Amino acid sequence: MAYDNAISALGKICHFHHDGIESGQVILAWLRCLPIKGDLIEAKVVHELLCSMVERSDTVLLGPNNQYLPKKFSVFAEVSCFFVWKINRGKSCHSDAY
Repeated sequence: MAYDNAISALGKICHFHHDGIESGQVILAWLRCLPIKGDLIEAKVVHELLCSMVERSDTVLLGPNNQYLPKKFSVFAEVSCFFVWKINRGKSCHSDAY
């Protein structure tokens, strides 16, 4: 859980303080840690941050020549498959965690 919390904190720094950091390097490190699945509450926060950054068309999130784009698709695909699996096992996605 501490790992997931650290990744969440790093994502918040990337999202809210991107002007004050070397965002290209930090975002790449953050993306490499995604998706997180251990702490579902933090997973929701982190994946919502990623969605928010995508929605605001964060150019740093795309990387030079869109090189981070495949990783973003991979994260979205893994998160989607993970929660479809949970639903099929009889667990609801309609909770505080997801």
